[in-house]
Amino acid sequence: MKGDVYTAYLYTIPVGFLLVQYNAPNLQTIRGLWVEEKYRKQGIGKFLMETLFKEIDKAGVETRVSITEGAQEFYRKFGFEIGERREDFPDQVRATRRVQLF
Repeated sequence: MKGDVYTAYLYTIPVGFLLVQYNAPNLQTIRGLWVEEKYRKQGIGKFLMETLFKEIDKAGVETRVSITEGAQEFYRKFGFEIGERREDFPDQVRATRRVQLF
């Protein structure tokens, strides 16, 4: 599978990353979003997500992610719809973001 890693730097120090796997031409899965603890709540995760979606929204790519309940509000801000609880990981729920092209 192909994918990309988006990295946020503070000067030359990596402070966050977003890992995306491309499953099909119109489907991708976020495999990880991480920001170093002392840099959280400063907009770095938002920056990484906005960077990702700025590139793919024009193509109408659906994005999926499995998240914990604590992360649901963050993903809702980016248009994700929270779905069912995962059977294989009961502490996680599935979330999907669809883009309509007109």
